Amino acid sequence: AAREVLVDAADLERADAAGTPSFLQHMDEHVARLPDDLQRVLLLRFTLGYTVPEIAELTATSANTIKKRLMRAMDRLRDLIEREERR
Repeated sequence: AAREVLVDAADLERADAAGTPSFLQHMDEHVARLPDDLQRVLLLRFTLGYTVPEIAELTATSANTIKKRLMRAMDRLRDLIEREERR
């Protein structure tokens, strides 16, 4: 089944045309600093729109593990952003 894409190429092109770094570009830099397993769950959940049960099935991982990874990824992103804001 097709997944709803939360951000499409047109959104990114508009951000580039505006001449300012978009929020998504900025977040992409932070996400790239996370371990692969955390990047993967963020991509599947927030970019590709999969649900936690779907991600669990796709990755052959329990739903509880996926929830924990999502929480850990969000906590780490929050920490990275807060550290950057303090600089």
